[in-house]
Amino acid sequence: MKSNKNDNDLNNSGEEPRREMQPAFRSATTVSHAQPMFTGSFTGSHLDSKLPLAVNVGGEQNKATKWFVDQAKPKPIYPLEKPVEIQEGARNVSARICDSLRLRSIEAEFNGSQAICKTNDFLTYSIDLYNGKDGHTIVEVMRHKGCGLAFRREREAVLNAAKGNGGMAPSKLPFIMSIPDDLLQCYEPPTEQEHEDTLSRAADMLHSSQRQVQLFALQNLSSITTADKLNPQSAKLMSKLIMRSSFDIRDIVLSLLDACIRETDETSEQIVNSCLTIFSNSMSLLCDEKNLLTVLLNEQGGRQFTELMVQKSIKIVKDCKSTHNACLALQCLCLLLKNSISARGIVDDEARMVVVNAERFGKQRHFKLEKEAQSTLAALRCQ
Repeated sequence: MKSNKNDNDLNNSGEEPRREMQPAFRSATTVSHAQPMFTGSFTGSHLDSKLPLAVNVGGEQNKATKWFVDQAKPKPIYPLEKPVEIQEGARNVSARICDSLRLRSIEAEFNGSQAICKTNDFLTYSIDLYNGKDGHTIVEVMRHKGCGLAFRREREAVLNAAKGNGGMAPSKLPFIMSIPDDLLQCYEPPTEQEHEDTLSRAADMLHSSQRQVQLFALQNLSSITTADKLNPQSAKLMSKLIMRSSFDIRDIVLSLLDACIRETDETSEQIVNSCLTIFSNSMSLLCDEKNLLTVLLNEQGGRQFTELMVQKSIKIVKDCKSTHNACLALQCLCLLLKNSISARGIVDDEARMVVVNAERFGKQRHFKLEKEAQSTLAALRCQ
């Protein structure tokens, strides 16, 4: 009742009602990156007529170019998040950061004086350059999503590069403590039966209709097959079971890979990443003892898996929805070419040009992609 009476008094007096004062602080918006960060295929060859060009976000810079900022944007009125002022112009600062991102193989999208970056473990952060006093440049690095501990190292690396300390300056942050040798000697790795039980549970989870359940199972298998995260012999045993398709696990993972490479959402991108990591880890561990060649040639379904995996790997590199996934696909392709004669017969001149274009893009923007493409080309030359 009091509120209505006050409103009536204001109307009768002829005065304008007072507007509510808005806070002077910046609002935070959560952005869902449903689209991939690099949506264009590798170009620069006779395939250009068949491949879509890279999207030019904002019309300012192409994603295949490097980051050169002639003029940083004005400093906003709201406070920045832990800004650092560099006594250099924006052109030098942006060039240093761009070189650091390439050397550390960070996927980046440049739009004016802002760079959106994504690591291979799906940490996403932004780098913004603002005008400082006396021609200086203010650098702001903000985390969008992902691991906070990993972001600390990324922010340190970006600021070291901006200050001119080098593209891969040593980190001063504490590292994870290693397990003492006497404790490692007491460790008993899982038996083969326990690994088979793990695969059986994973196969059940991969048949789930929930994407997050599938992703969890795939990420668990990718960790188990990583030698530096687990006992090397245990990782090798799990890799052998996967490549022999115990409980049809290899075929299930391959079918999920085939289904998700057509999608553009982030969950599908992570599923593709986990599938490629599983195959890359497994083939790398078995390749040391020539077990991979036996599996690919003699085991049931080995030749069919090889043919399908070569085709899917080339498609992932050609589309390049994710540069990190393209690196993993090239790893798988290189291992298949080195260990299977049938794989070499599938790769034609068009597929070879896809790898060549990946190498060209890697020289500009992604060091790891460049090296993986060079290894794949070397394997092709040995045919």
